[in-house]
Amino acid sequence: MNVLVDENLTPSLVQRLAAKGVAAVHVAHIGMPGATDPEVWTYAYGARPDRRR
Repeated sequence: MNVLVDENLTPSLVQRLAAKGVAAVHVAHIGMPGATDPEVWTYAYGARPDRRR
């Protein structure tokens, strides 16, 4: 399971999840601080602008 942690949650949650074997990344760590909810959802579901279809 991969988890994208939104900015309303602490970035330290990434390390806590990793300790439990869950791959996670915080939006601030991928250059998305201040992103809107639709932008986060788009990234999370793989329709990122940098990915060509």
